[in-house]
Amino acid sequence: MSSAKNKILHILPIASGGGVGNVGAELTRALSDKSKVVLLAPSNGKTPYPLYKPSTMRFEFISDISFSTLNSYKVHHIIKDFVPDVIISHSFVTLPLYLTMLPGFVTPIICVVHGTHLNEMRWSRYHPMSPAKKLEYRINLYTQLLLVRVSAIRLNIINNFYLVGVSSKTVEELGVLGFRRHKCFSILNGVDKNRFYPRDKSASSEVLNKSGYSEIDRTATTILHVNPSFRKGTHILLKSFNILIQTNPDIKLLIIGKMTKSLRSYLTQYISKHNLNYRVHYIGQVDQNLLPYFYSASDIVVAPSFSEGAPLVVSEALASKKPTIVTDVGGNSEYLLLVNLPELLIGADHYDFSRELADKMKFTIDNLNYLANKIRMDCLPSWDDVAKRYLRIIDQVKGHRY
Repeated sequence: MSSAKNKILHILPIASGGGVGNVGAELTRALSDKSKVVLLAPSNGKTPYPLYKPSTMRFEFISDISFSTLNSYKVHHIIKDFVPDVIISHSFVTLPLYLTMLPGFVTPIICVVHGTHLNEMRWSRYHPMSPAKKLEYRINLYTQLLLVRVSAIRLNIINNFYLVGVSSKTVEELGVLGFRRHKCFSILNGVDKNRFYPRDKSASSEVLNKSGYSEIDRTATTILHVNPSFRKGTHILLKSFNILIQTNPDIKLLIIGKMTKSLRSYLTQYISKHNLNYRVHYIGQVDQNLLPYFYSASDIVVAPSFSEGAPLVVSEALASKKPTIVTDVGGNSEYLLLVNLPELLIGADHYDFSRELADKMKFTIDNLNYLANKIRMDCLPSWDDVAKRYLRIIDQVKGHRY
């Protein structure tokens, strides 16, 4: 059967906004242009669905309880009615794992893995959280990793189950967790080049000012940080920024995205202690339609994470032609190599790299035009490119049915 005739059942993540939900939506949209797709989605409305419904796509909504308790009646009905060539999922602990246990079930299942938290388990003991919060957080991480290891024991012997890591490092981490390497593929996340592309900084700043964001200053050198959390290294960035302003006093730090109460408390205290009130601006969650303008209104994007899969922030910032400083986790190094910016990569071999990050930000500010002009945006994969890679893998695994 040719790729054009593939019938795909795509099980979207449960109640997942942010990066994982956006990947699910973008992947569905790209695959639906080339195959017949049934989209199995949670009914809570929190997952970002594609904005249009092509004739090749059918939507089926299923309650959260059906995902979490393996109440599989509706899923069985959809599979029997649709007879998919392949099932794509974003979790292997619930429905997909259950389906592999059904007698005679031979449909290939491809699970997309967006990260493993192995690095986060290593470094989270040092996060500046309260002891109770840190214990709760680390127990949750440990439980997730334990479930993955237990799942690997079962899934390694299932012939029709495969994994796609969103970066080469993710695939390496899956091997550490016990998955057999020959069952794992690597496909880097794409970027919507129709949304994220170079825009004029002044014009973008004006759009944001008119939308009520008075903090945006078109004349200041602005550093942007998206999706703040301890795992994303927000607290390390604050320390680095405080070092940087000693030599570059006219810069600003802009932080957008939802923030936990614990991190918000840390941020507030740090800003007050170091008198950064007029230099650091936390905006909170923003309209996704305005996100491209935030990239373009900034000069540098910084993502100093301790653990990643293939963060959309990095590919979106690079597609917007913004020098992007990242740590060497997940797919970050792959993105920088693609666009010819390897010098903006920071090693992730110790916890407090604030001095190295401050030096890297100063280097980037001092060489801003040179670094921006180096970026080869056309080398970033589009979601259409990503869909083609998935279809090649689908053709490959269909030949392995038993």
